[in-house]
Amino acid sequence: MNMVIYYKTQNQAPRCDLLNAIDMICLELVLVSILAAGESNQVDLIVVPDSDFVNAETHRKNMNLASLSEFGKFSQEFLTSGHRIKKGKGTVIGARIFTTYGDIHPESSKFLKLSLHIPFKLKNDGGSFDISSESGAIGFISCGFPGISTWGNCFGYIRDGTVEYKPKSRHKWFIKIHANADMYILGRRGMNNDCDLKTYEYDGIFKEVKTGELDYWQGKDGGDFYKEVVPSKYQREDVHAQ
Repeated sequence: MNMVIYYKTQNQAPRCDLLNAIDMICLELVLVSILAAGESNQVDLIVVPDSDFVNAETHRKNMNLASLSEFGKFSQEFLTSGHRIKKGKGTVIGARIFTTYGDIHPESSKFLKLSLHIPFKLKNDGGSFDISSESGAIGFISCGFPGISTWGNCFGYIRDGTVEYKPKSRHKWFIKIHANADMYILGRRGMNNDCDLKTYEYDGIFKEVKTGELDYWQGKDGGDFYKEVVPSKYQREDVHAQ
């Protein structure tokens, strides 16, 4: 796999129990163990030209919320709403990671999705940019367990970072993302900031996908929570979004 993925936390010890498991170091450890053991996993790295977020204005507004209490109204659907993609101006760069160990079941699986919209097309000869310096750029991240409706799942917005890119081959790009994000956990007792500030680094080959070719896992609009956090080949007929 021509990709390196890092999840970093700052001043925070790893916690891998079910109630608090959306610490990104925990997810990294699970991903590494799955890859080593040859268990099922799926990673989709995509570039969607001529696109924007379906709920772009809502998320641009939410980025500026100062109080955690204002996040209390957000629910299960909100965890995936920032990854839905439509035709528009600019480019969406996305990473979708699904990992499972043992039986493919929601409680033994994890998802992580990152979506970054930039208001321009990638240059044919490559380039780099600072995320916070691009007016109109917005990045959304969510992660958690497919079988848990709200509590225990995590979401947040990219605060700053950099992106480097260059063409790899036809419709493929080598992209390196370094992003700092403010993350929040939807807990059983409401919102809290246990996720703290996180640093995400992605380094791999991203494939161009047109908006009309997206599936729900990648960012097609109109799916339910389960279809958006579990790739189609891992979905089970006896499991429904809770």
